[in-house]
Amino acid sequence: MKKGSTVLVSKQSLVGLLLEEGDEDAAVRIALSELPETLDLDRDTGALFACGLDAEAVQALLPAVAADGASTVDEAAAARHDRTISRRWAGLVADWTAAR
Repeated sequence: MKKGSTVLVSKQSLVGLLLEEGDEDAAVRIALSELPETLDLDRDTGALFACGLDAEAVQALLPAVAADGASTVDEAAAARHDRTISRRWAGLVADWTAAR
């Protein structure tokens, strides 16, 4: 949803979109980040960049996340996202611990 010229989007919507696009790494980093549940894409650009999204990627996602921002939470989709993130996180931890 838009507020003035600022684009606000839920963190869950952004994570879901990234998972749909196949960008699991960025989705996991954003989901596990300390970013607020409602993202201001202008204010949070630096944090999104640190999670693996550059300004160009954020701009490309704007139409989809802005359109999705007003939707209600789909509980089944949220559960799928949680399972995907949990599996991905477990894989990352296994990789990190194996590298030691």
